[in-house]
Amino acid sequence: MEKMKYLAIALALLLSSSLTTTAPALAASVVTPVAETEFGTDTINHEVNMPETVGVGDLLIVLFANDGSATVVTPGGWTQLASDANGQAVTLSVYYKIAAGTEGGTTVNFVTSATEQAAAQVYRITDWHGTTPPEISTAVIGADATPDPASLDPAGWDVADTLWLAVAGQDRGNQAGTTAYPGNYTDGTSTLSSDTNQGCRILSARRELAVASEDPGAFTIPALEQWVAFTIGVRPAPYNLTTSSTEGGSVTSPGEGVFTYEMVTVVDLVATPGEGYRFDEWTGDVGNIADVYASETTITVNGDYEITANFIAWCDLTINSTVGGNVTIPGEGLFPDYDAGTVVDLVATPDEGYRFVEWTGDVGNIADVNAVSTTITMNGDYKITANFIAQYDLTIDSTVGGNVTTPGEGVFPNYDAGTVVDLVATPGEGYRFDEWTGDVGNIADVNAAATTITMNGDYSVTANFVEESPTPPPWGSGGGCFIATAAYGTPTAKQINVLREFRDDVLLKSNVGSQFVALYYRFSPPIADVIAGNEILRTLVRELLVNPIVWVVEATGDMWRN
Repeated sequence: MEKMKYLAIALALLLSSSLTTTAPALAASVVTPVAETEFGTDTINHEVNMPETVGVGDLLIVLFANDGSATVVTPGGWTQLASDANGQAVTLSVYYKIAAGTEGGTTVNFVTSATEQAAAQVYRITDWHGTTPPEISTAVIGADATPDPASLDPAGWDVADTLWLAVAGQDRGNQAGTTAYPGNYTDGTSTLSSDTNQGCRILSARRELAVASEDPGAFTIPALEQWVAFTIGVRPAPYNLTTSSTEGGSVTSPGEGVFTYEMVTVVDLVATPGEGYRFDEWTGDVGNIADVYASETTITVNGDYEITANFIAWCDLTINSTVGGNVTIPGEGLFPDYDAGTVVDLVATPDEGYRFVEWTGDVGNIADVNAVSTTITMNGDYKITANFIAQYDLTIDSTVGGNVTTPGEGVFPNYDAGTVVDLVATPGEGYRFDEWTGDVGNIADVNAAATTITMNGDYSVTANFVEESPTPPPWGSGGGCFIATAAYGTPTAKQINVLREFRDDVLLKSNVGSQFVALYYRFSPPIADVIAGNEILRTLVRELLVNPIVWVVEATGDMWRN
């Protein structure tokens, strides 16, 4: 029956030992390999080995067990956390120091009040709080096979990734058998002073766990022995929250820069935009921000975070239009607070009788200034105008005797106001152009067959033609004599030349004069025949009619020749 009891204990020990191999590794404070020192002979001087590498600010924790009840002198520069003895059997002491960086590879003498065997373990811990000392539980003293450290609730610590150390110092410790560490604790380390009955052993293991208090549970040792046990807590390093902002505003709470917080601290965040800007969003390590789109929100600090408050410029768009239409999208007037980069649709709608011309003003970011439907990208405050122009119709007609060849005849619609239109009137055979009539106020020259009209309204114009007079024969030539030739008796008289010049330069250059010449040539031949056959009539006509006419024509020559 006794054999079955020990078999069951051994099986339990094996199972407990195998479970510890699956415990999670540390994630916050970092522990380098534990430095161990064994003192197998009785002595008062115990030169404890420090880790080979020690950095400035590292936390050094020394676990020192000595056989018996001798007290330990605290070395200079070290602080004692606890030192408790289990009668005359074993003493377990714990010390810490914030490293100066010169301790690596050295030894520190822990002097006992009597000669004792001893064992020591030194933990070097980085990424710890830096200013908060480690805390230690009350000592638990026992005499069985299950050293069980007391629970520890560090005062004033938040729930954080605390490094917990379970520590036990036992008498002897040289028994054969399996040693097991508290469940979920890893990296169990056992240091034996010597394999004698007068020896002692230190057992330690560690765990990182975000709880406010911890009760590690028991160790298991191969035999019933006297022991002392502690739980030690090492506070993790505080986290840095780095805040910044883009152009256009600032983080007013907690400010901008680097801020240190304990784990699980809830920090208020307030982003304040400057004039002409609005808050957009928080970017960076935003997983623990309550609302990344809110300018006032919170972040729960569970790590080192860098966040940025992003701001966007507000842009104002002012839209106008000229007479003749309006901007239907987005409308007209002031449109404030467009985000920078926003693409805004623009649609200009002309009134009847008008057409859209172009966009003017701050048009650098308009996609197509000549398009009635386009877009503008808002990267500043812009003022733009939709420009419209009136359009007019030109109606062209002509009388008998010719036509308008440029631009043609009929209705020509949609000339922009101010357009200059060429007009060319071409007479038919036997006709000549007379003048333009109708809405001729903007025609450059109403008497010119080729001219222009400036379109500033709806106009209707007509090209007028008249029948051409027959070409006058030389005075007195041909089969009959005209009156002057008959009166002078020869077609070469100098007076006839004066009359011929007056006819060509004055009469034939006006409508009335041309009509007079035409009538003269129609009715004068029979009269000339009568005059030519009567000497008395020739003299009377020459002296009383033709000579006075010639005299008047010559007397006024300076006027009509110029």
